[in-house]
Amino acid sequence: MNGHQIISSRQKGEEEELLKQALGQERKRAGDLYRWRCSADLRARVVSHARSCLAAGDSLRRVAERLGITQGTLSRWLRDSGEGSFQPVSIVPAGPVTGQRPASALRVITPRGFVVEGLELEQIVVLLGTLE
Repeated sequence: MNGHQIISSRQKGEEEELLKQALGQERKRAGDLYRWRCSADLRARVVSHARSCLAAGDSLRRVAERLGITQGTLSRWLRDSGEGSFQPVSIVPAGPVTGQRPASALRVITPRGFVVEGLELEQIVVLLGTLE
């Protein structure tokens, strides 16, 4: 279960709406400033909810949009929470090297230097969203 509670999608939607309202109230309390502070308790609830959504296969961008915060903010909160930021991976032997990539293969080099190849576009988007 990865330490995440299993809850119904209805319960998850209700929790998400409560979190969105609470985040909106905190932002209003700060005077709707571009930079505002979120209480540690609310931030922890948002991080827990986001981890649950991500574990269920949701994208970071979609979770942030539904909560009404930026993807960068949610990414920073997840990173700053200090809870297992690494995802398990499997290492498999490489296939034979042919010297040429198929015409459909994508190769992406991000501004941070990540090189991603051999994935479909949607998979690359999800992967890079997780790395942010």
